[in-house]
Amino acid sequence: MTGYRGAADLAAMQAALAAWIQHGGDCGFCHAGDLPHRLYNGLRGRYPLDELVRLWHDADGIGAFAIGYPDQSGYDAFVSPAQRGTDLERHVLDWGYETSRRWMDQEGYAADPVQTDVHTCDETRAALLRDLGYEPEGKPWLAIGERPLGGTLPPVELPEGYTIRAARGEEDAGQLQAVHNAAFDSDWAGDEYLAQVMRQPGYDPALEQVVVAPDGTFAAFCIVWLDAVNKVGLFEPVGTHAAHQRMGLGRAIMAHGLDLMRQRGMQRAQVGWEMDNPASDGLYAALGFEPKHRLTAYGKM
Repeated sequence: MTGYRGAADLAAMQAALAAWIQHGGDCGFCHAGDLPHRLYNGLRGRYPLDELVRLWHDADGIGAFAIGYPDQSGYDAFVSPAQRGTDLERHVLDWGYETSRRWMDQEGYAADPVQTDVHTCDETRAALLRDLGYEPEGKPWLAIGERPLGGTLPPVELPEGYTIRAARGEEDAGQLQAVHNAAFDSDWAGDEYLAQVMRQPGYDPALEQVVVAPDGTFAAFCIVWLDAVNKVGLFEPVGTHAAHQRMGLGRAIMAHGLDLMRQRGMQRAQVGWEMDNPASDGLYAALGFEPKHRLTAYGKM
């Protein structure tokens, strides 16, 4: 077992995850491109990655890895198909619980259960967690939708004066931070987005697409992640500035993103959304996405 050591480990984790999905399908796994988003956008440099990320190796290379998220009261654990249901998977889950519990207690979340998300199709993980004392916390809360990229794609329709382009790197950092904050009521401050996302491994400004308003400010954005092994693109995140909502900008930026994915050789596209959000249901259905997976949070005090 080793702690996270930066770019080389991220690349190895992404390669392992893509290979596992290629071998046995994506039930129980996130998109390989989502890893840098979870590590850097999710943890935001506020926690030591060498303590909150662990890799386990076997004869074939990486056999498993886990990521803790103290301020989200949980962790992710991904295990190779060859190690599913084994003592290694149990050990990884034990590490995830113990590490999350320790950090959550330190960060003021002692009253919250430790949570980890489980695909409803992943009976092996659900059984292991129940055996370890976890219980499902309600109904599935997150949907993963998928659509093919062949055939006719939705048109890109923008209000007059709005345009779409790729981010231009560090010169756009301030505007990117502002639109992320305004879309999600986030609190990125100073040069946080530049330092903790744009300058970190895995980020490519050419894959962060923005809608530019007539006054030159950013009105909406999306980041596209690519899995070249499985030829699947992922949207994560997608957001519209609060001052520019209900104008069709989210649909437009995603229609543009679908075309970008296809240009980059992807054959399928995915996006995740919270299932209690009917607006997301309607948007993604209109763009041709159909639910493929649903995830349930399992918790343990």
